[in-house]
Amino acid sequence: MEHFRSVDRRAKAFVSINNTMEYSFGDARAKVTMHVFGERGGRIRFYEQKPHAAMATANFACDGENYTLVNYSKKCRLAGACSPAAMRQLLHVDIAAKDFMLLAFGSTPMIPRPKARATWDGHGRKWVLELASTNGAWRQKLVLDGNAADGAKWELLRSTVWDSRGNIVWTLEHMGHTLTKAKDGSIFSLPTHTRFVQPQLNAQLVIDWGTRQFNASPMSRSRYTVSTKMRLRRCDSNTSMYRAAPHVLSSYNDPFGVDGRTRRPRPHTGLDFRAKLDTGVIAAASGVVELILRQPNSGGAVILYHPSSAIYTAYVHLDSIHVQRGMRVSRGDPLGEVGLFPDSGGIAHLHWEVCTDRLCGRHADPELSTLTCSEDWEVKNKYALTFPLACGVDGN
Repeated sequence: MEHFRSVDRRAKAFVSINNTMEYSFGDARAKVTMHVFGERGGRIRFYEQKPHAAMATANFACDGENYTLVNYSKKCRLAGACSPAAMRQLLHVDIAAKDFMLLAFGSTPMIPRPKARATWDGHGRKWVLELASTNGAWRQKLVLDGNAADGAKWELLRSTVWDSRGNIVWTLEHMGHTLTKAKDGSIFSLPTHTRFVQPQLNAQLVIDWGTRQFNASPMSRSRYTVSTKMRLRRCDSNTSMYRAAPHVLSSYNDPFGVDGRTRRPRPHTGLDFRAKLDTGVIAAASGVVELILRQPNSGGAVILYHPSSAIYTAYVHLDSIHVQRGMRVSRGDPLGEVGLFPDSGGIAHLHWEVCTDRLCGRHADPELSTLTCSEDWEVKNKYALTFPLACGVDGN
């Protein structure tokens, strides 16, 4: 326990740039580049960018009492008391600003007023610290690196908190520790990767830490406020930083079909997206309708040719088709609606392929060239593909 109190005392401030953060909440997924700095008193600032882009998508500032979040994509803002719920607006997990700072220092939030019991796991060569709050409301289990049997390393590997009913509140994992010297001479064992999971929110945050600096001179309080000349409306309750991605039932090269049966004679040649009957199917990029096919067992199919990238995309299991051969289409144009057929395996879905020939005899992994729902719909990269179903559409 004294080790964690020591980290808390020595952790004064940090700056971490070019971090890669992956959010997972429900069916939605997103990956962003994040720059963050913070200091004692619950003050923290986040700058979010798209991967490999200079444009900011969000700006979050907490001065220890109040926060402001600017969503540049939606041109709106939120403000209020800086709480874990406020942090959820950006990170999609409930975590206090001061607790996020502990993650950056390779430590963990702790339950209040705990009684502690430490045991040595000789088989796994780990120290296990079990905590229980005096009122019985919380339990916590910490697993620490035990390479030194006397506990000299104390590198936190995992921390889990349960409530009084035995439900997991959150789980934290730190990986790839390295020793780092702070500006004031303090030594910290820092993770290169961190994973924070909240099962009750069906959410997780994965961080690949970038370049970090610790315990430098404190920044002015004005750095923890957001000012902008943009005219911004208030973000409403339906405004999310990210739209939910279409739900994938079966991936490329998956040996099993949507019904769980083994595929014969070869693995899956595309992606299967869960979709309700009559869900609209859209073009993943601009192109020309190369072929329209209809089969009794698989329904309708549309194959598009994309001259800018010299690839073909195929959309299969369509009930109705709204395009004709030779027609030019733009990204997002409607192609048809999803149907249910004998080859659908009893589950309505869209089968989508990326091919290198017009009859789709040679295939590529669609996920390698497909943008996520965190990226703008107005795509400037003409070679990129977007999903063949609209982001944010419920496929249940």
